[in-house]
Amino acid sequence: MRKILGIAVVAVLMAGSVEASTIQARLVATADATAGTWNVAIQYRTSQTTNGSGGDGGLAGAQFDILSVGHNKSNGKPIGPTGPNFTKVVNTWDAAFQSGFNLSGPAKQDALPAQNPGNALYDNDGDFDSLGTSVSDPTAGSNKYQLGYNLTGNNWQTVATQQFVLVDPLGSDSLQLVIKGPLYYDFNNTAQNFQTAFTTVDAGSPVVIGAVPEPTSIALLAMGGVGAVVVARRRRHA
Repeated sequence: MRKILGIAVVAVLMAGSVEASTIQARLVATADATAGTWNVAIQYRTSQTTNGSGGDGGLAGAQFDILSVGHNKSNGKPIGPTGPNFTKVVNTWDAAFQSGFNLSGPAKQDALPAQNPGNALYDNDGDFDSLGTSVSDPTAGSNKYQLGYNLTGNNWQTVATQQFVLVDPLGSDSLQLVIKGPLYYDFNNTAQNFQTAFTTVDAGSPVVIGAVPEPTSIALLAMGGVGAVVVARRRRHA
């Protein structure tokens, strides 16, 4: 009985040693000089990943997908008009990731249900999303620990910036980020190449690209009507 209790206590202690860790991410969109084209930056920040080791934290690996929420409203912009480059999305890696990491650029594909079962955004709706942007560190060397530490905390860190093109340059769309398999550096996790999965993943809210819809004439008339009523009531009470 004592042996069983001892095993149970060890199991509880091991379970309790798992760090609470969070990665937050977001998309930041800015209009490009070319009409209808938008620059979309993937950014993240991490928290609760330090357990006493100076280099714990940061981002050791993850995959990022950007999906169009609307149907046939926008597409990932291809690198080139034909050939293999037509199936790849324009992507610029941030300087922090341009050395020491294995990088895989995004594919211009229509997201399919089989690629993320249960996520309604992978709905094969006919437009081209940006899929498979990934970073990974296969070595987890001491220099990467320091890089991981530098890329953690409250400051937002950019991973890469991509481009999306609106089908209607005067229209709009919403883009949603999806994160798959994010890992942070963990000195204690020797069995998994010093990398541990985040316990909480927050991919943020959709970001709007394109023009913000202007009030319709009916809405403007209604607003004017409300203003007239307010003025009339004030005159009555004057």
